Parts: sequence; C-alpha cells; structure tokens
Amino acid sequence: MKKRCSYATVYLWIFVAFLMYSCSTQETDLIEESVESIPTENVPSAKREADKLLIFKGPQVAFGIGKVRSWVSVDDNDFPVAFGIEITPEALGDLESLPEDDAITSIPLHLKAKQLTAYEHITLNWEPMGHAPAYWIPHFDVHFFEITEEERLQILPYDDNNQAIVDAVNVFPDVNKMPVGFLKLPGQLGYYPYAGKHWLPFDFLAVNNDFDTGIIHGSYNQKHVFVETKFALDFLQTATEFTSDFTQPLQFENPGSNYPTKYNMEIDSKTGHIFIFLSDFVAR
Repeated sequence: MKKRCSYATVYLWIFVAFLMYSCSTQETDLIEESVESIPTENVPSAKREADKLLIFKGPQVAFGIGKVRSWVSVDDNDFPVAFGIEITPEALGDLESLPEDDAITSIPLHLKAKQLTAYEHITLNWEPMGHAPAYWIPHFDVHFFEITEEERLQILPYDDNNQAIVDAVNVFPDVNKMPVGFLKLPGQLGYYPYAGKHWLPFDFLAVNNDFDTGIIHGSYNQKHVFVETKFALDFLQTATEFTSDFTQPLQFENPGSNYPTKYNMEIDSKTGHIFIFLSDFVAR
C-alpha cells in the first residue's frame, strides 16, 4: 500500500509540473476567467436599469506593467448590456513599458461574450507615433473581431504577386454589409496584416492629426471582420467618460447575433481603471 501511494504521489507531481510548464509557455500572462453578480454602480454606466448585472470576465493579459482583460455584462434576460475591455491604470502610468509601435495585444473573451455577441476576440494596439493616413498623434486602437484569432492570423502581409491576397484585400463584402459614411482606399492603402482592410469615415482628412475618438470598420476576403474604436492618449488622460452612436449596415455578417450601436469610454473614479466598450445591443 505504501509503495502504491508513493507512485501515485510521483505521478501527481509530474502532472502538476506539466501543467505549470504549459502555463509558463503561454505568450501572454493569463489569469482565470471569472463571473460576478454585482450592483450596477460598480460597472460602466451604460444601461443601469437592472438592479444587478452578471459580469463575465475573460482572462487577464499583460499590457506593459499593467493588465487588460475583456468583459461582458448581461442582464437578467441573458442579453448583453455592454462588452469591451478594462485596462488597469498602471499601463498608462508607464508608457515606455507598453508593447512597441504596431505590436498587437490579443485579448481573449469569456465564452459568454462569444455566445451573446457577434465577436470572437479583441486586439489592442498602442500607437505612440500615430499612423497613416491622418491619425498622427499617440493613441490606442481597439479592434473587435468577428473572426477567430486563428482566422485573423491568416491575414498576411500584402503581396502584389499573390493574387489570392490581392483579391482578399480588394474584393469587398456586399455593399449592404458596410455602413454608409465610410470609404475604401485602393490597393493596399488602408490594409494592415493581421487585421484587414480599413474602411475610413468620409471626413477622415478633417481629423488633421487632432482627434479624441474615432470608429472604423474593416473587411477581408469579402467579409466584414471588425469594428475598431480609436482613443487619443490625451483624451484618455483628461476625459472621464464618452459615448457615441455609430452608423449601422443594412445587413450583418452574422445574422441572429447581437450587435452594438454605441461605443464608449469610462474611467472609474475610484480605481482609475479604463473601460472601452460597446453597448446598446440589438438582435439582428
């Protein structure tokens, strides 16, 4: 009996060591998913009719010396109220620690967010130098993807000699799947690998390198693949909240899913946590 117990102990420690090694080899620093039932005064202010909301949180990911995670709030009818990311204040407190220009931080979702919204994952970019065509100030880009991360990673750098990529970039979805008020640039303009073709608002040139927020849509391989929100660093350092409608297409990529109609930002006055999120969902 003692010998059997000894073998069992050895096997147990081998299994624990394997799990620890597996976790240590992940590309991002992940912490467990969670779900909470909390009073609505402790969550971003979008839609606080209900007495309580369920908050489903994805795993935390390192973002500089801070953390970022996804979350979705759900009412008592199991319908999404708000969905987005939460960034801890340490991230903005040490900008030098943030990922390099154009580096993509992938943020996984809680299963509940995938079940109740049209989205599969979120990415966060810190752009300290800004970028073309008119967004040349430090800002953050948050992409909400309707495709999986595996599919996104197949969106490869533009190659004029690869007709499949050229077509995937420049053959667009049905016009009804893209909202009015946005334009597509020719060729590889507006195209970024591992994201897709960016459709810019008609007035993007009026930005003139000075903006607070913005919204962009994106496509790849004849599909609408993301909606992107932009927030200038100066705005996040001075504002406390923001909300705006954004235009909707006539037809949606995933009929039967719930889609948002507003994008928002809110900073918790007690913790300093930054919430960037979509809200006011409608069943499509």
